Amino acid sequence: MKRREAHPYWLWEAMMGSPALLRSYLSGTEVDKVQSVVDEIFSRGIERFYLAGTGSSRFAGMVVRDAFRDIADVEAQVMNTMELGAYPPLELDEKSVVVFTSHSGDTPGDEQVIRQVQGSGAWTVGITNHEDSTLARTVDRVLSGPDTPMLRMRLTRSYPGNIFRGIQMAIEVAHRSRRSGKAESVEEKLNRIPDQLEKVMLDYEPRAKDIAERLLGHHAYLVIGSGPNLATAEEIALGFYQGTGVGSRPLLVEEFLHGSIQALTEHMAVVAVAAPGPLQGRILDAMYAVQRIGATTVLLAPEGTPNLADCTVPIPMPNDTLELLTPLTYMGPPWLIGYYFSILTGRDPDYMEMTDEAHQQALGLLMPAGSQFDRWSGRIP
Repeated sequence: MKRREAHPYWLWEAMMGSPALLRSYLSGTEVDKVQSVVDEIFSRGIERFYLAGTGSSRFAGMVVRDAFRDIADVEAQVMNTMELGAYPPLELDEKSVVVFTSHSGDTPGDEQVIRQVQGSGAWTVGITNHEDSTLARTVDRVLSGPDTPMLRMRLTRSYPGNIFRGIQMAIEVAHRSRRSGKAESVEEKLNRIPDQLEKVMLDYEPRAKDIAERLLGHHAYLVIGSGPNLATAEEIALGFYQGTGVGSRPLLVEEFLHGSIQALTEHMAVVAVAAPGPLQGRILDAMYAVQRIGATTVLLAPEGTPNLADCTVPIPMPNDTLELLTPLTYMGPPWLIGYYFSILTGRDPDYMEMTDEAHQQALGLLMPAGSQFDRWSGRIP
């Protein structure tokens, strides 16, 4: 795919196309795929659930873990894929399922870990957007989405897609376990998420560049969240770091209040994800304290949240979204801000620093030939 050198980059189209992707997962064919996977889980008598991924795929797994717990009363463990291979769980056997998630399906090292897991007797499922990928060919069963006719790099839409598919699995497991009361309520709200995300993206698209200009120039960005939105904080921090080159750190709210706040200055920015939930009040209190220090404050919270307008950058969000589902919508405005960070700082939103020869050489040393990283490392044009 031809490289773009001006807005809109491929990343922009991937972000703005996220609602349509989620909507596609509600079709009968896609729902049948999820049901078929869950059929196999029950026929095998699976008792242990593991979720594996790298980068944003691991962040998505953090939300899916919470979905299995909250909807289906199932404990799941999230691991980085390479860490899973190096430090496998003790109880990894024929009563285990490992769900591997990767947008490209060609992340170096994944195939070896999958085969290692299969050697332990565990059943493997893959979630990816590419049916012809290594991951899709290696796992026992694949949940593939619509293939992406773009560069397989920084395609942000895979993040909400992975969360959406994982929550669909958790709902179906709950149905089969006769816990359908809660599952039906969540499913009804999940079906409304594509429209909510579309509205959020369209609302913030005209404002994102101005917000990014206002937030540039800080010495550091600290991003705080709780529960399922620790994953949102992770994704925001990664995007802000990639867009600015300035240190960005995700933190649980109590970790922020028990250490990081002591080094906070007026030259830093604090981004808070204050979705409805048991720790929302604590996050709002933290932001009030941050304002006293003089740091810039960015607050994502439901419309009508007290003192939302007092923040440097208030970002009102829909006020009728279940906490578990808020990672699917709350990421929208930060995506757009991070995208414009890249443009304003002279970075390529699709390739980041990989147009730089030194970065290409470094990546070439780390990533094997024949992988999706060939283009990034400069081995192929």
